[in-house]
Amino acid sequence: MTKEESILIDKVKKGSKEAFRILFDNYYNELCFVALSILKDKTEVEETIQALFVKIWEERDKLNITSSLKAYLKTSVRNRCHNVLSRQKVRLNHAQAHITENRGTFNNMSFSDPYLMEKIHSTIDSLPLKRKKIFKLNRIQGYKYREIAEELNISQKTVEAQMAKAMQTMRQELKEYLSILLIYLCI
Repeated sequence: MTKEESILIDKVKKGSKEAFRILFDNYYNELCFVALSILKDKTEVEETIQALFVKIWEERDKLNITSSLKAYLKTSVRNRCHNVLSRQKVRLNHAQAHITENRGTFNNMSFSDPYLMEKIHSTIDSLPLKRKKIFKLNRIQGYKYREIAEELNISQKTVEAQMAKAMQTMRQELKEYLSILLIYLCI
């Protein structure tokens, strides 16, 4: 750690708001860039960096930086970003498990957002005819892949491939609503 960094950290440890502001101003943008390369979501990045600085301020008297200040902050940001990704993965797995438990149907959902429902329906309607039929049989009527294959006289692998493509389209078209869907499905 440079002498300037050491002095700055000592002032922060003693509760200097001015030193903390300097720390924040000097590193905020660079840390956002690091976090954005991992999280790919500007809002999530800002929340992560702000949470890091809040923790630094709240636990300033416990700061023990042995490397360079920049390396310490970058490592802290990377760790926080990986924690965010882990939590997102757990929530997504939970949501997928919930869908599977309910045979993946949409008919149990009652969203109050009419724009979301319109977007879901228009996205389903935009699917190619065969893919739309397979998707509706599975997600709306609750058919299993094997049952769809028998019903449409096609292979189960075809059903799986068509569903994968349909789900990719749904995720892409509904990505701005993903957090709402996850919250709903996790409740």
